[in-house]
Amino acid sequence: MAYAYDRNKGAGRDPQKALDWYNKAAGNGSEKAQYMLGCIYDGDYEHFKVERDAPKALQWYKKAAKNGSADAQYDLGIIYAHRYEEFEIAHNMPKAFAWFKKAAENGSTDAQYDLGCIYEQDDNGFGISRDMVKAFAWFKKAAENGSTDARYKLGSIYECEYGEFGISGDMGKAVEWYEKAAEDEEASEAFYRLGCIYQYGPGGIVQDHSKSVEWYKKAADEGHTHAQYTLAYKYDTGKDGVDLDLKEAFRLFNLAAEKGYVTAQYSLGYAYEHGRGTEKNATKAVEWYKKAVNRDIRANTSLGLMYLNGNGVAKNEEVAAQLFKEGAESNSDCQVNYGYMFENGKGVPKDPVQAFFWYEKAAKSNHHIAKNNLAIMFETGNGTARDLKRAVELYKEAACLGDNVAELNLGDIYEKGREGIDANKDEAIFWYKRSAARGNASAKQALERLQPKAKVEGP
Repeated sequence: MAYAYDRNKGAGRDPQKALDWYNKAAGNGSEKAQYMLGCIYDGDYEHFKVERDAPKALQWYKKAAKNGSADAQYDLGIIYAHRYEEFEIAHNMPKAFAWFKKAAENGSTDAQYDLGCIYEQDDNGFGISRDMVKAFAWFKKAAENGSTDARYKLGSIYECEYGEFGISGDMGKAVEWYEKAAEDEEASEAFYRLGCIYQYGPGGIVQDHSKSVEWYKKAADEGHTHAQYTLAYKYDTGKDGVDLDLKEAFRLFNLAAEKGYVTAQYSLGYAYEHGRGTEKNATKAVEWYKKAVNRDIRANTSLGLMYLNGNGVAKNEEVAAQLFKEGAESNSDCQVNYGYMFENGKGVPKDPVQAFFWYEKAAKSNHHIAKNNLAIMFETGNGTARDLKRAVELYKEAACLGDNVAELNLGDIYEKGREGIDANKDEAIFWYKRSAARGNASAKQALERLQPKAKVEGP
């Protein structure tokens, strides 16, 4: 009768009558009614309009727990471990563990999963020694009983945590448990892991971009930011089973960026700056680059260039230099730009030696612009001793990386000759052709001068 009045099952909903019947049933020893009264006095059901009464709630939880209610046993574990202040009782981790264990043995999947977590942790606060065998056993029991969290955990163990648990990795079992977790329509993390597995095909799993995208979409629809970014990148590049769709990429970048996903914030700034999937908007590009700066170092480069050129923000060379400096310890683009600032005295005192230092640092990362700029400094003796042989080496290294300016510079050296390097028209034409094929207008003019009917072909 209590349930009928509470849930409007035939009798018409009447919270007061339901409460009366719960009290009668609880007095007669019904563990379900006792647990329900605990929840009511704990404030879980507002429609009863009963003032929260922690002592009464605790009293009914204890009665229900002693009568075998797994839910009440689990809640007592939570109360002694975490909610003790609300109930004005002593913090008691041994009691909490004892109630968790009783609840787990009594079939509570929440307790089974929590016991797995307790045994997994080295410093768990319960005074229980770490035991990965027991942790795995409780995770498995919870998973078999339908716990989404435990099913996901088993998938993770078989995919990548197996060493800690003393078992063999097994991608087939990982997929099996992730798919069981994915039966829960809100299991976004399981959806995402399945997307990753089918994208890369590790451990004998057949790579399947179609399945991968399907799982990423399910995860993205549930608000999973990694999935939103991953899908956005695919749409932005037209890779791995999706057609190029810049508008959809922009939409997904925006969703992930709004939730603080740093890489998406940079990508959204880039989309606004270059008009990918949306109208160009330099002001908004600056806004999003600012959110990502110093966390996605690419934003330091992009935002620094916007300050340097006054694009979307007031021109400020000092701010630009500072942004490049902050990114220069780890990012070769920032290193090149910081070197440029020293070479040209923009935002910092002009200092060719410092320029050479930063170009050289970036060149070690195979940055083609750095190699070309470094070559110019060796050719001219700016910031370092003049060394034409080293300059040519660096120009060629930059050219091999696709730098059309380095190719143009090589063409100029071989056209006019330098100390120790004879002029060589054929060699000059070779480099001018490569540079022109990459769109360098100066190289095209040089070719017209040296070989008026020259055909420009790709490098």
